Amino acid sequence: METLFIEGPVGPLEACMHRVEGSHRWAVVCHPHPQFGGTMSNKVVTTLAKAYELSGINVVRFNFRGIGHSAGEYDNARGETQDCLAVMHWVMNQQSPEHIFVAGFSFGSYVAAQAAHDWDEQGHQTPEHLLLIAPSVANFPYDQAEPMVCPTTVVIGNADEIVPVDGVLDWAGQLYPPVDLIEMEEAGHFFHGRLLELRAKVMDSIAAVL
Repeated sequence: METLFIEGPVGPLEACMHRVEGSHRWAVVCHPHPQFGGTMSNKVVTTLAKAYELSGINVVRFNFRGIGHSAGEYDNARGETQDCLAVMHWVMNQQSPEHIFVAGFSFGSYVAAQAAHDWDEQGHQTPEHLLLIAPSVANFPYDQAEPMVCPTTVVIGNADEIVPVDGVLDWAGQLYPPVDLIEMEEAGHFFHGRLLELRAKVMDSIAAVL
């Protein structure tokens, strides 16, 4: 693992990079809500990073503006989406990837979805896969990121105590093109005691698009 700073819209973004020898695929992973303790060191985020790494994909996870040593302050997902796009541009310009994967957990899943949508609209290579873990569909305008621009996997624990599960299931069920929906029985929002199972399911979803 390598720590680094990536230039963002309002200053440097603190990041960690996990390299896979010989791989030209890259994933960008977004963390949960900055105002409720979310950082790139969140256990779900590091679990996702490990899933990509074990799948042969390089990973960048980063702190949104105002978190850790990243410059700036919270911007209600708007600025955070720009942060994600800045990291994606860095990957594109510095690493020359064959494919980009985008993922996020909770708040970060909205940022990932919106960034993937904006990235595609800007004319860049469409992301290979979008991974949304416990998406907070009741709190953020996911409809602005629709339709999903690439194969998408949604994972929700049916005992999630923070994100309304029925709302996620209803939202995911009406998406077109259809998404791969994974419902984890008796798993809570942070997947306590279930992280290895989550990692395995994420790796299966990644393998399906490789």
